[in-house]
Amino acid sequence: MIELATLNGVGGRGGKSNWQEDKTEAAPALYRAMPAHMIAPWKGEFAEIRCSDVPAKNLNEFSAFIAKYTGPRLRFIDPHFSHSGPVRLYHRSQEDIARYLLNYMGRDRRYTEKVRNCQAFAADFFAFAAGKKGIEVFSPYLRPLYTNRTHLFLYDPRMYDNPTPEEVDPD
Repeated sequence: MIELATLNGVGGRGGKSNWQEDKTEAAPALYRAMPAHMIAPWKGEFAEIRCSDVPAKNLNEFSAFIAKYTGPRLRFIDPHFSHSGPVRLYHRSQEDIARYLLNYMGRDRRYTEKVRNCQAFAADFFAFAAGKKGIEVFSPYLRPLYTNRTHLFLYDPRMYDNPTPEEVDPD
């Protein structure tokens, strides 16, 4: 599972991750494994990309994992699977994917609820990995604000002027 979220979100929330079986434990295994410098208050204006192992090898197994935690008092309320498809990237090793993710984050470290959020990242990453055009964010309210940014995965961020979290997206 790959997601974009607020910086230090897992460490700042006691190691609680929707993608780990023991999320509801007082001290989840993820939290116990974190080095001290990763346990810090979350920063809502900055983003991070998180990669988590989920016990699923395909969409059916992933759907079953999500269903296990779906309900009014659980992790997910009304899950949807908008897109699914094969990865079309020629260079798609773990190292390649890690480089794409580092490029994406290096080009823009901001997190904003309206523009640079988990839905925007999911649309960008799926469009990039699957080689699909016309992919949009899930929420109809966010669609007018979404701009495809798949190009961020490809290029070395040190070669560009990158925005800072202080440069807030217009409302």
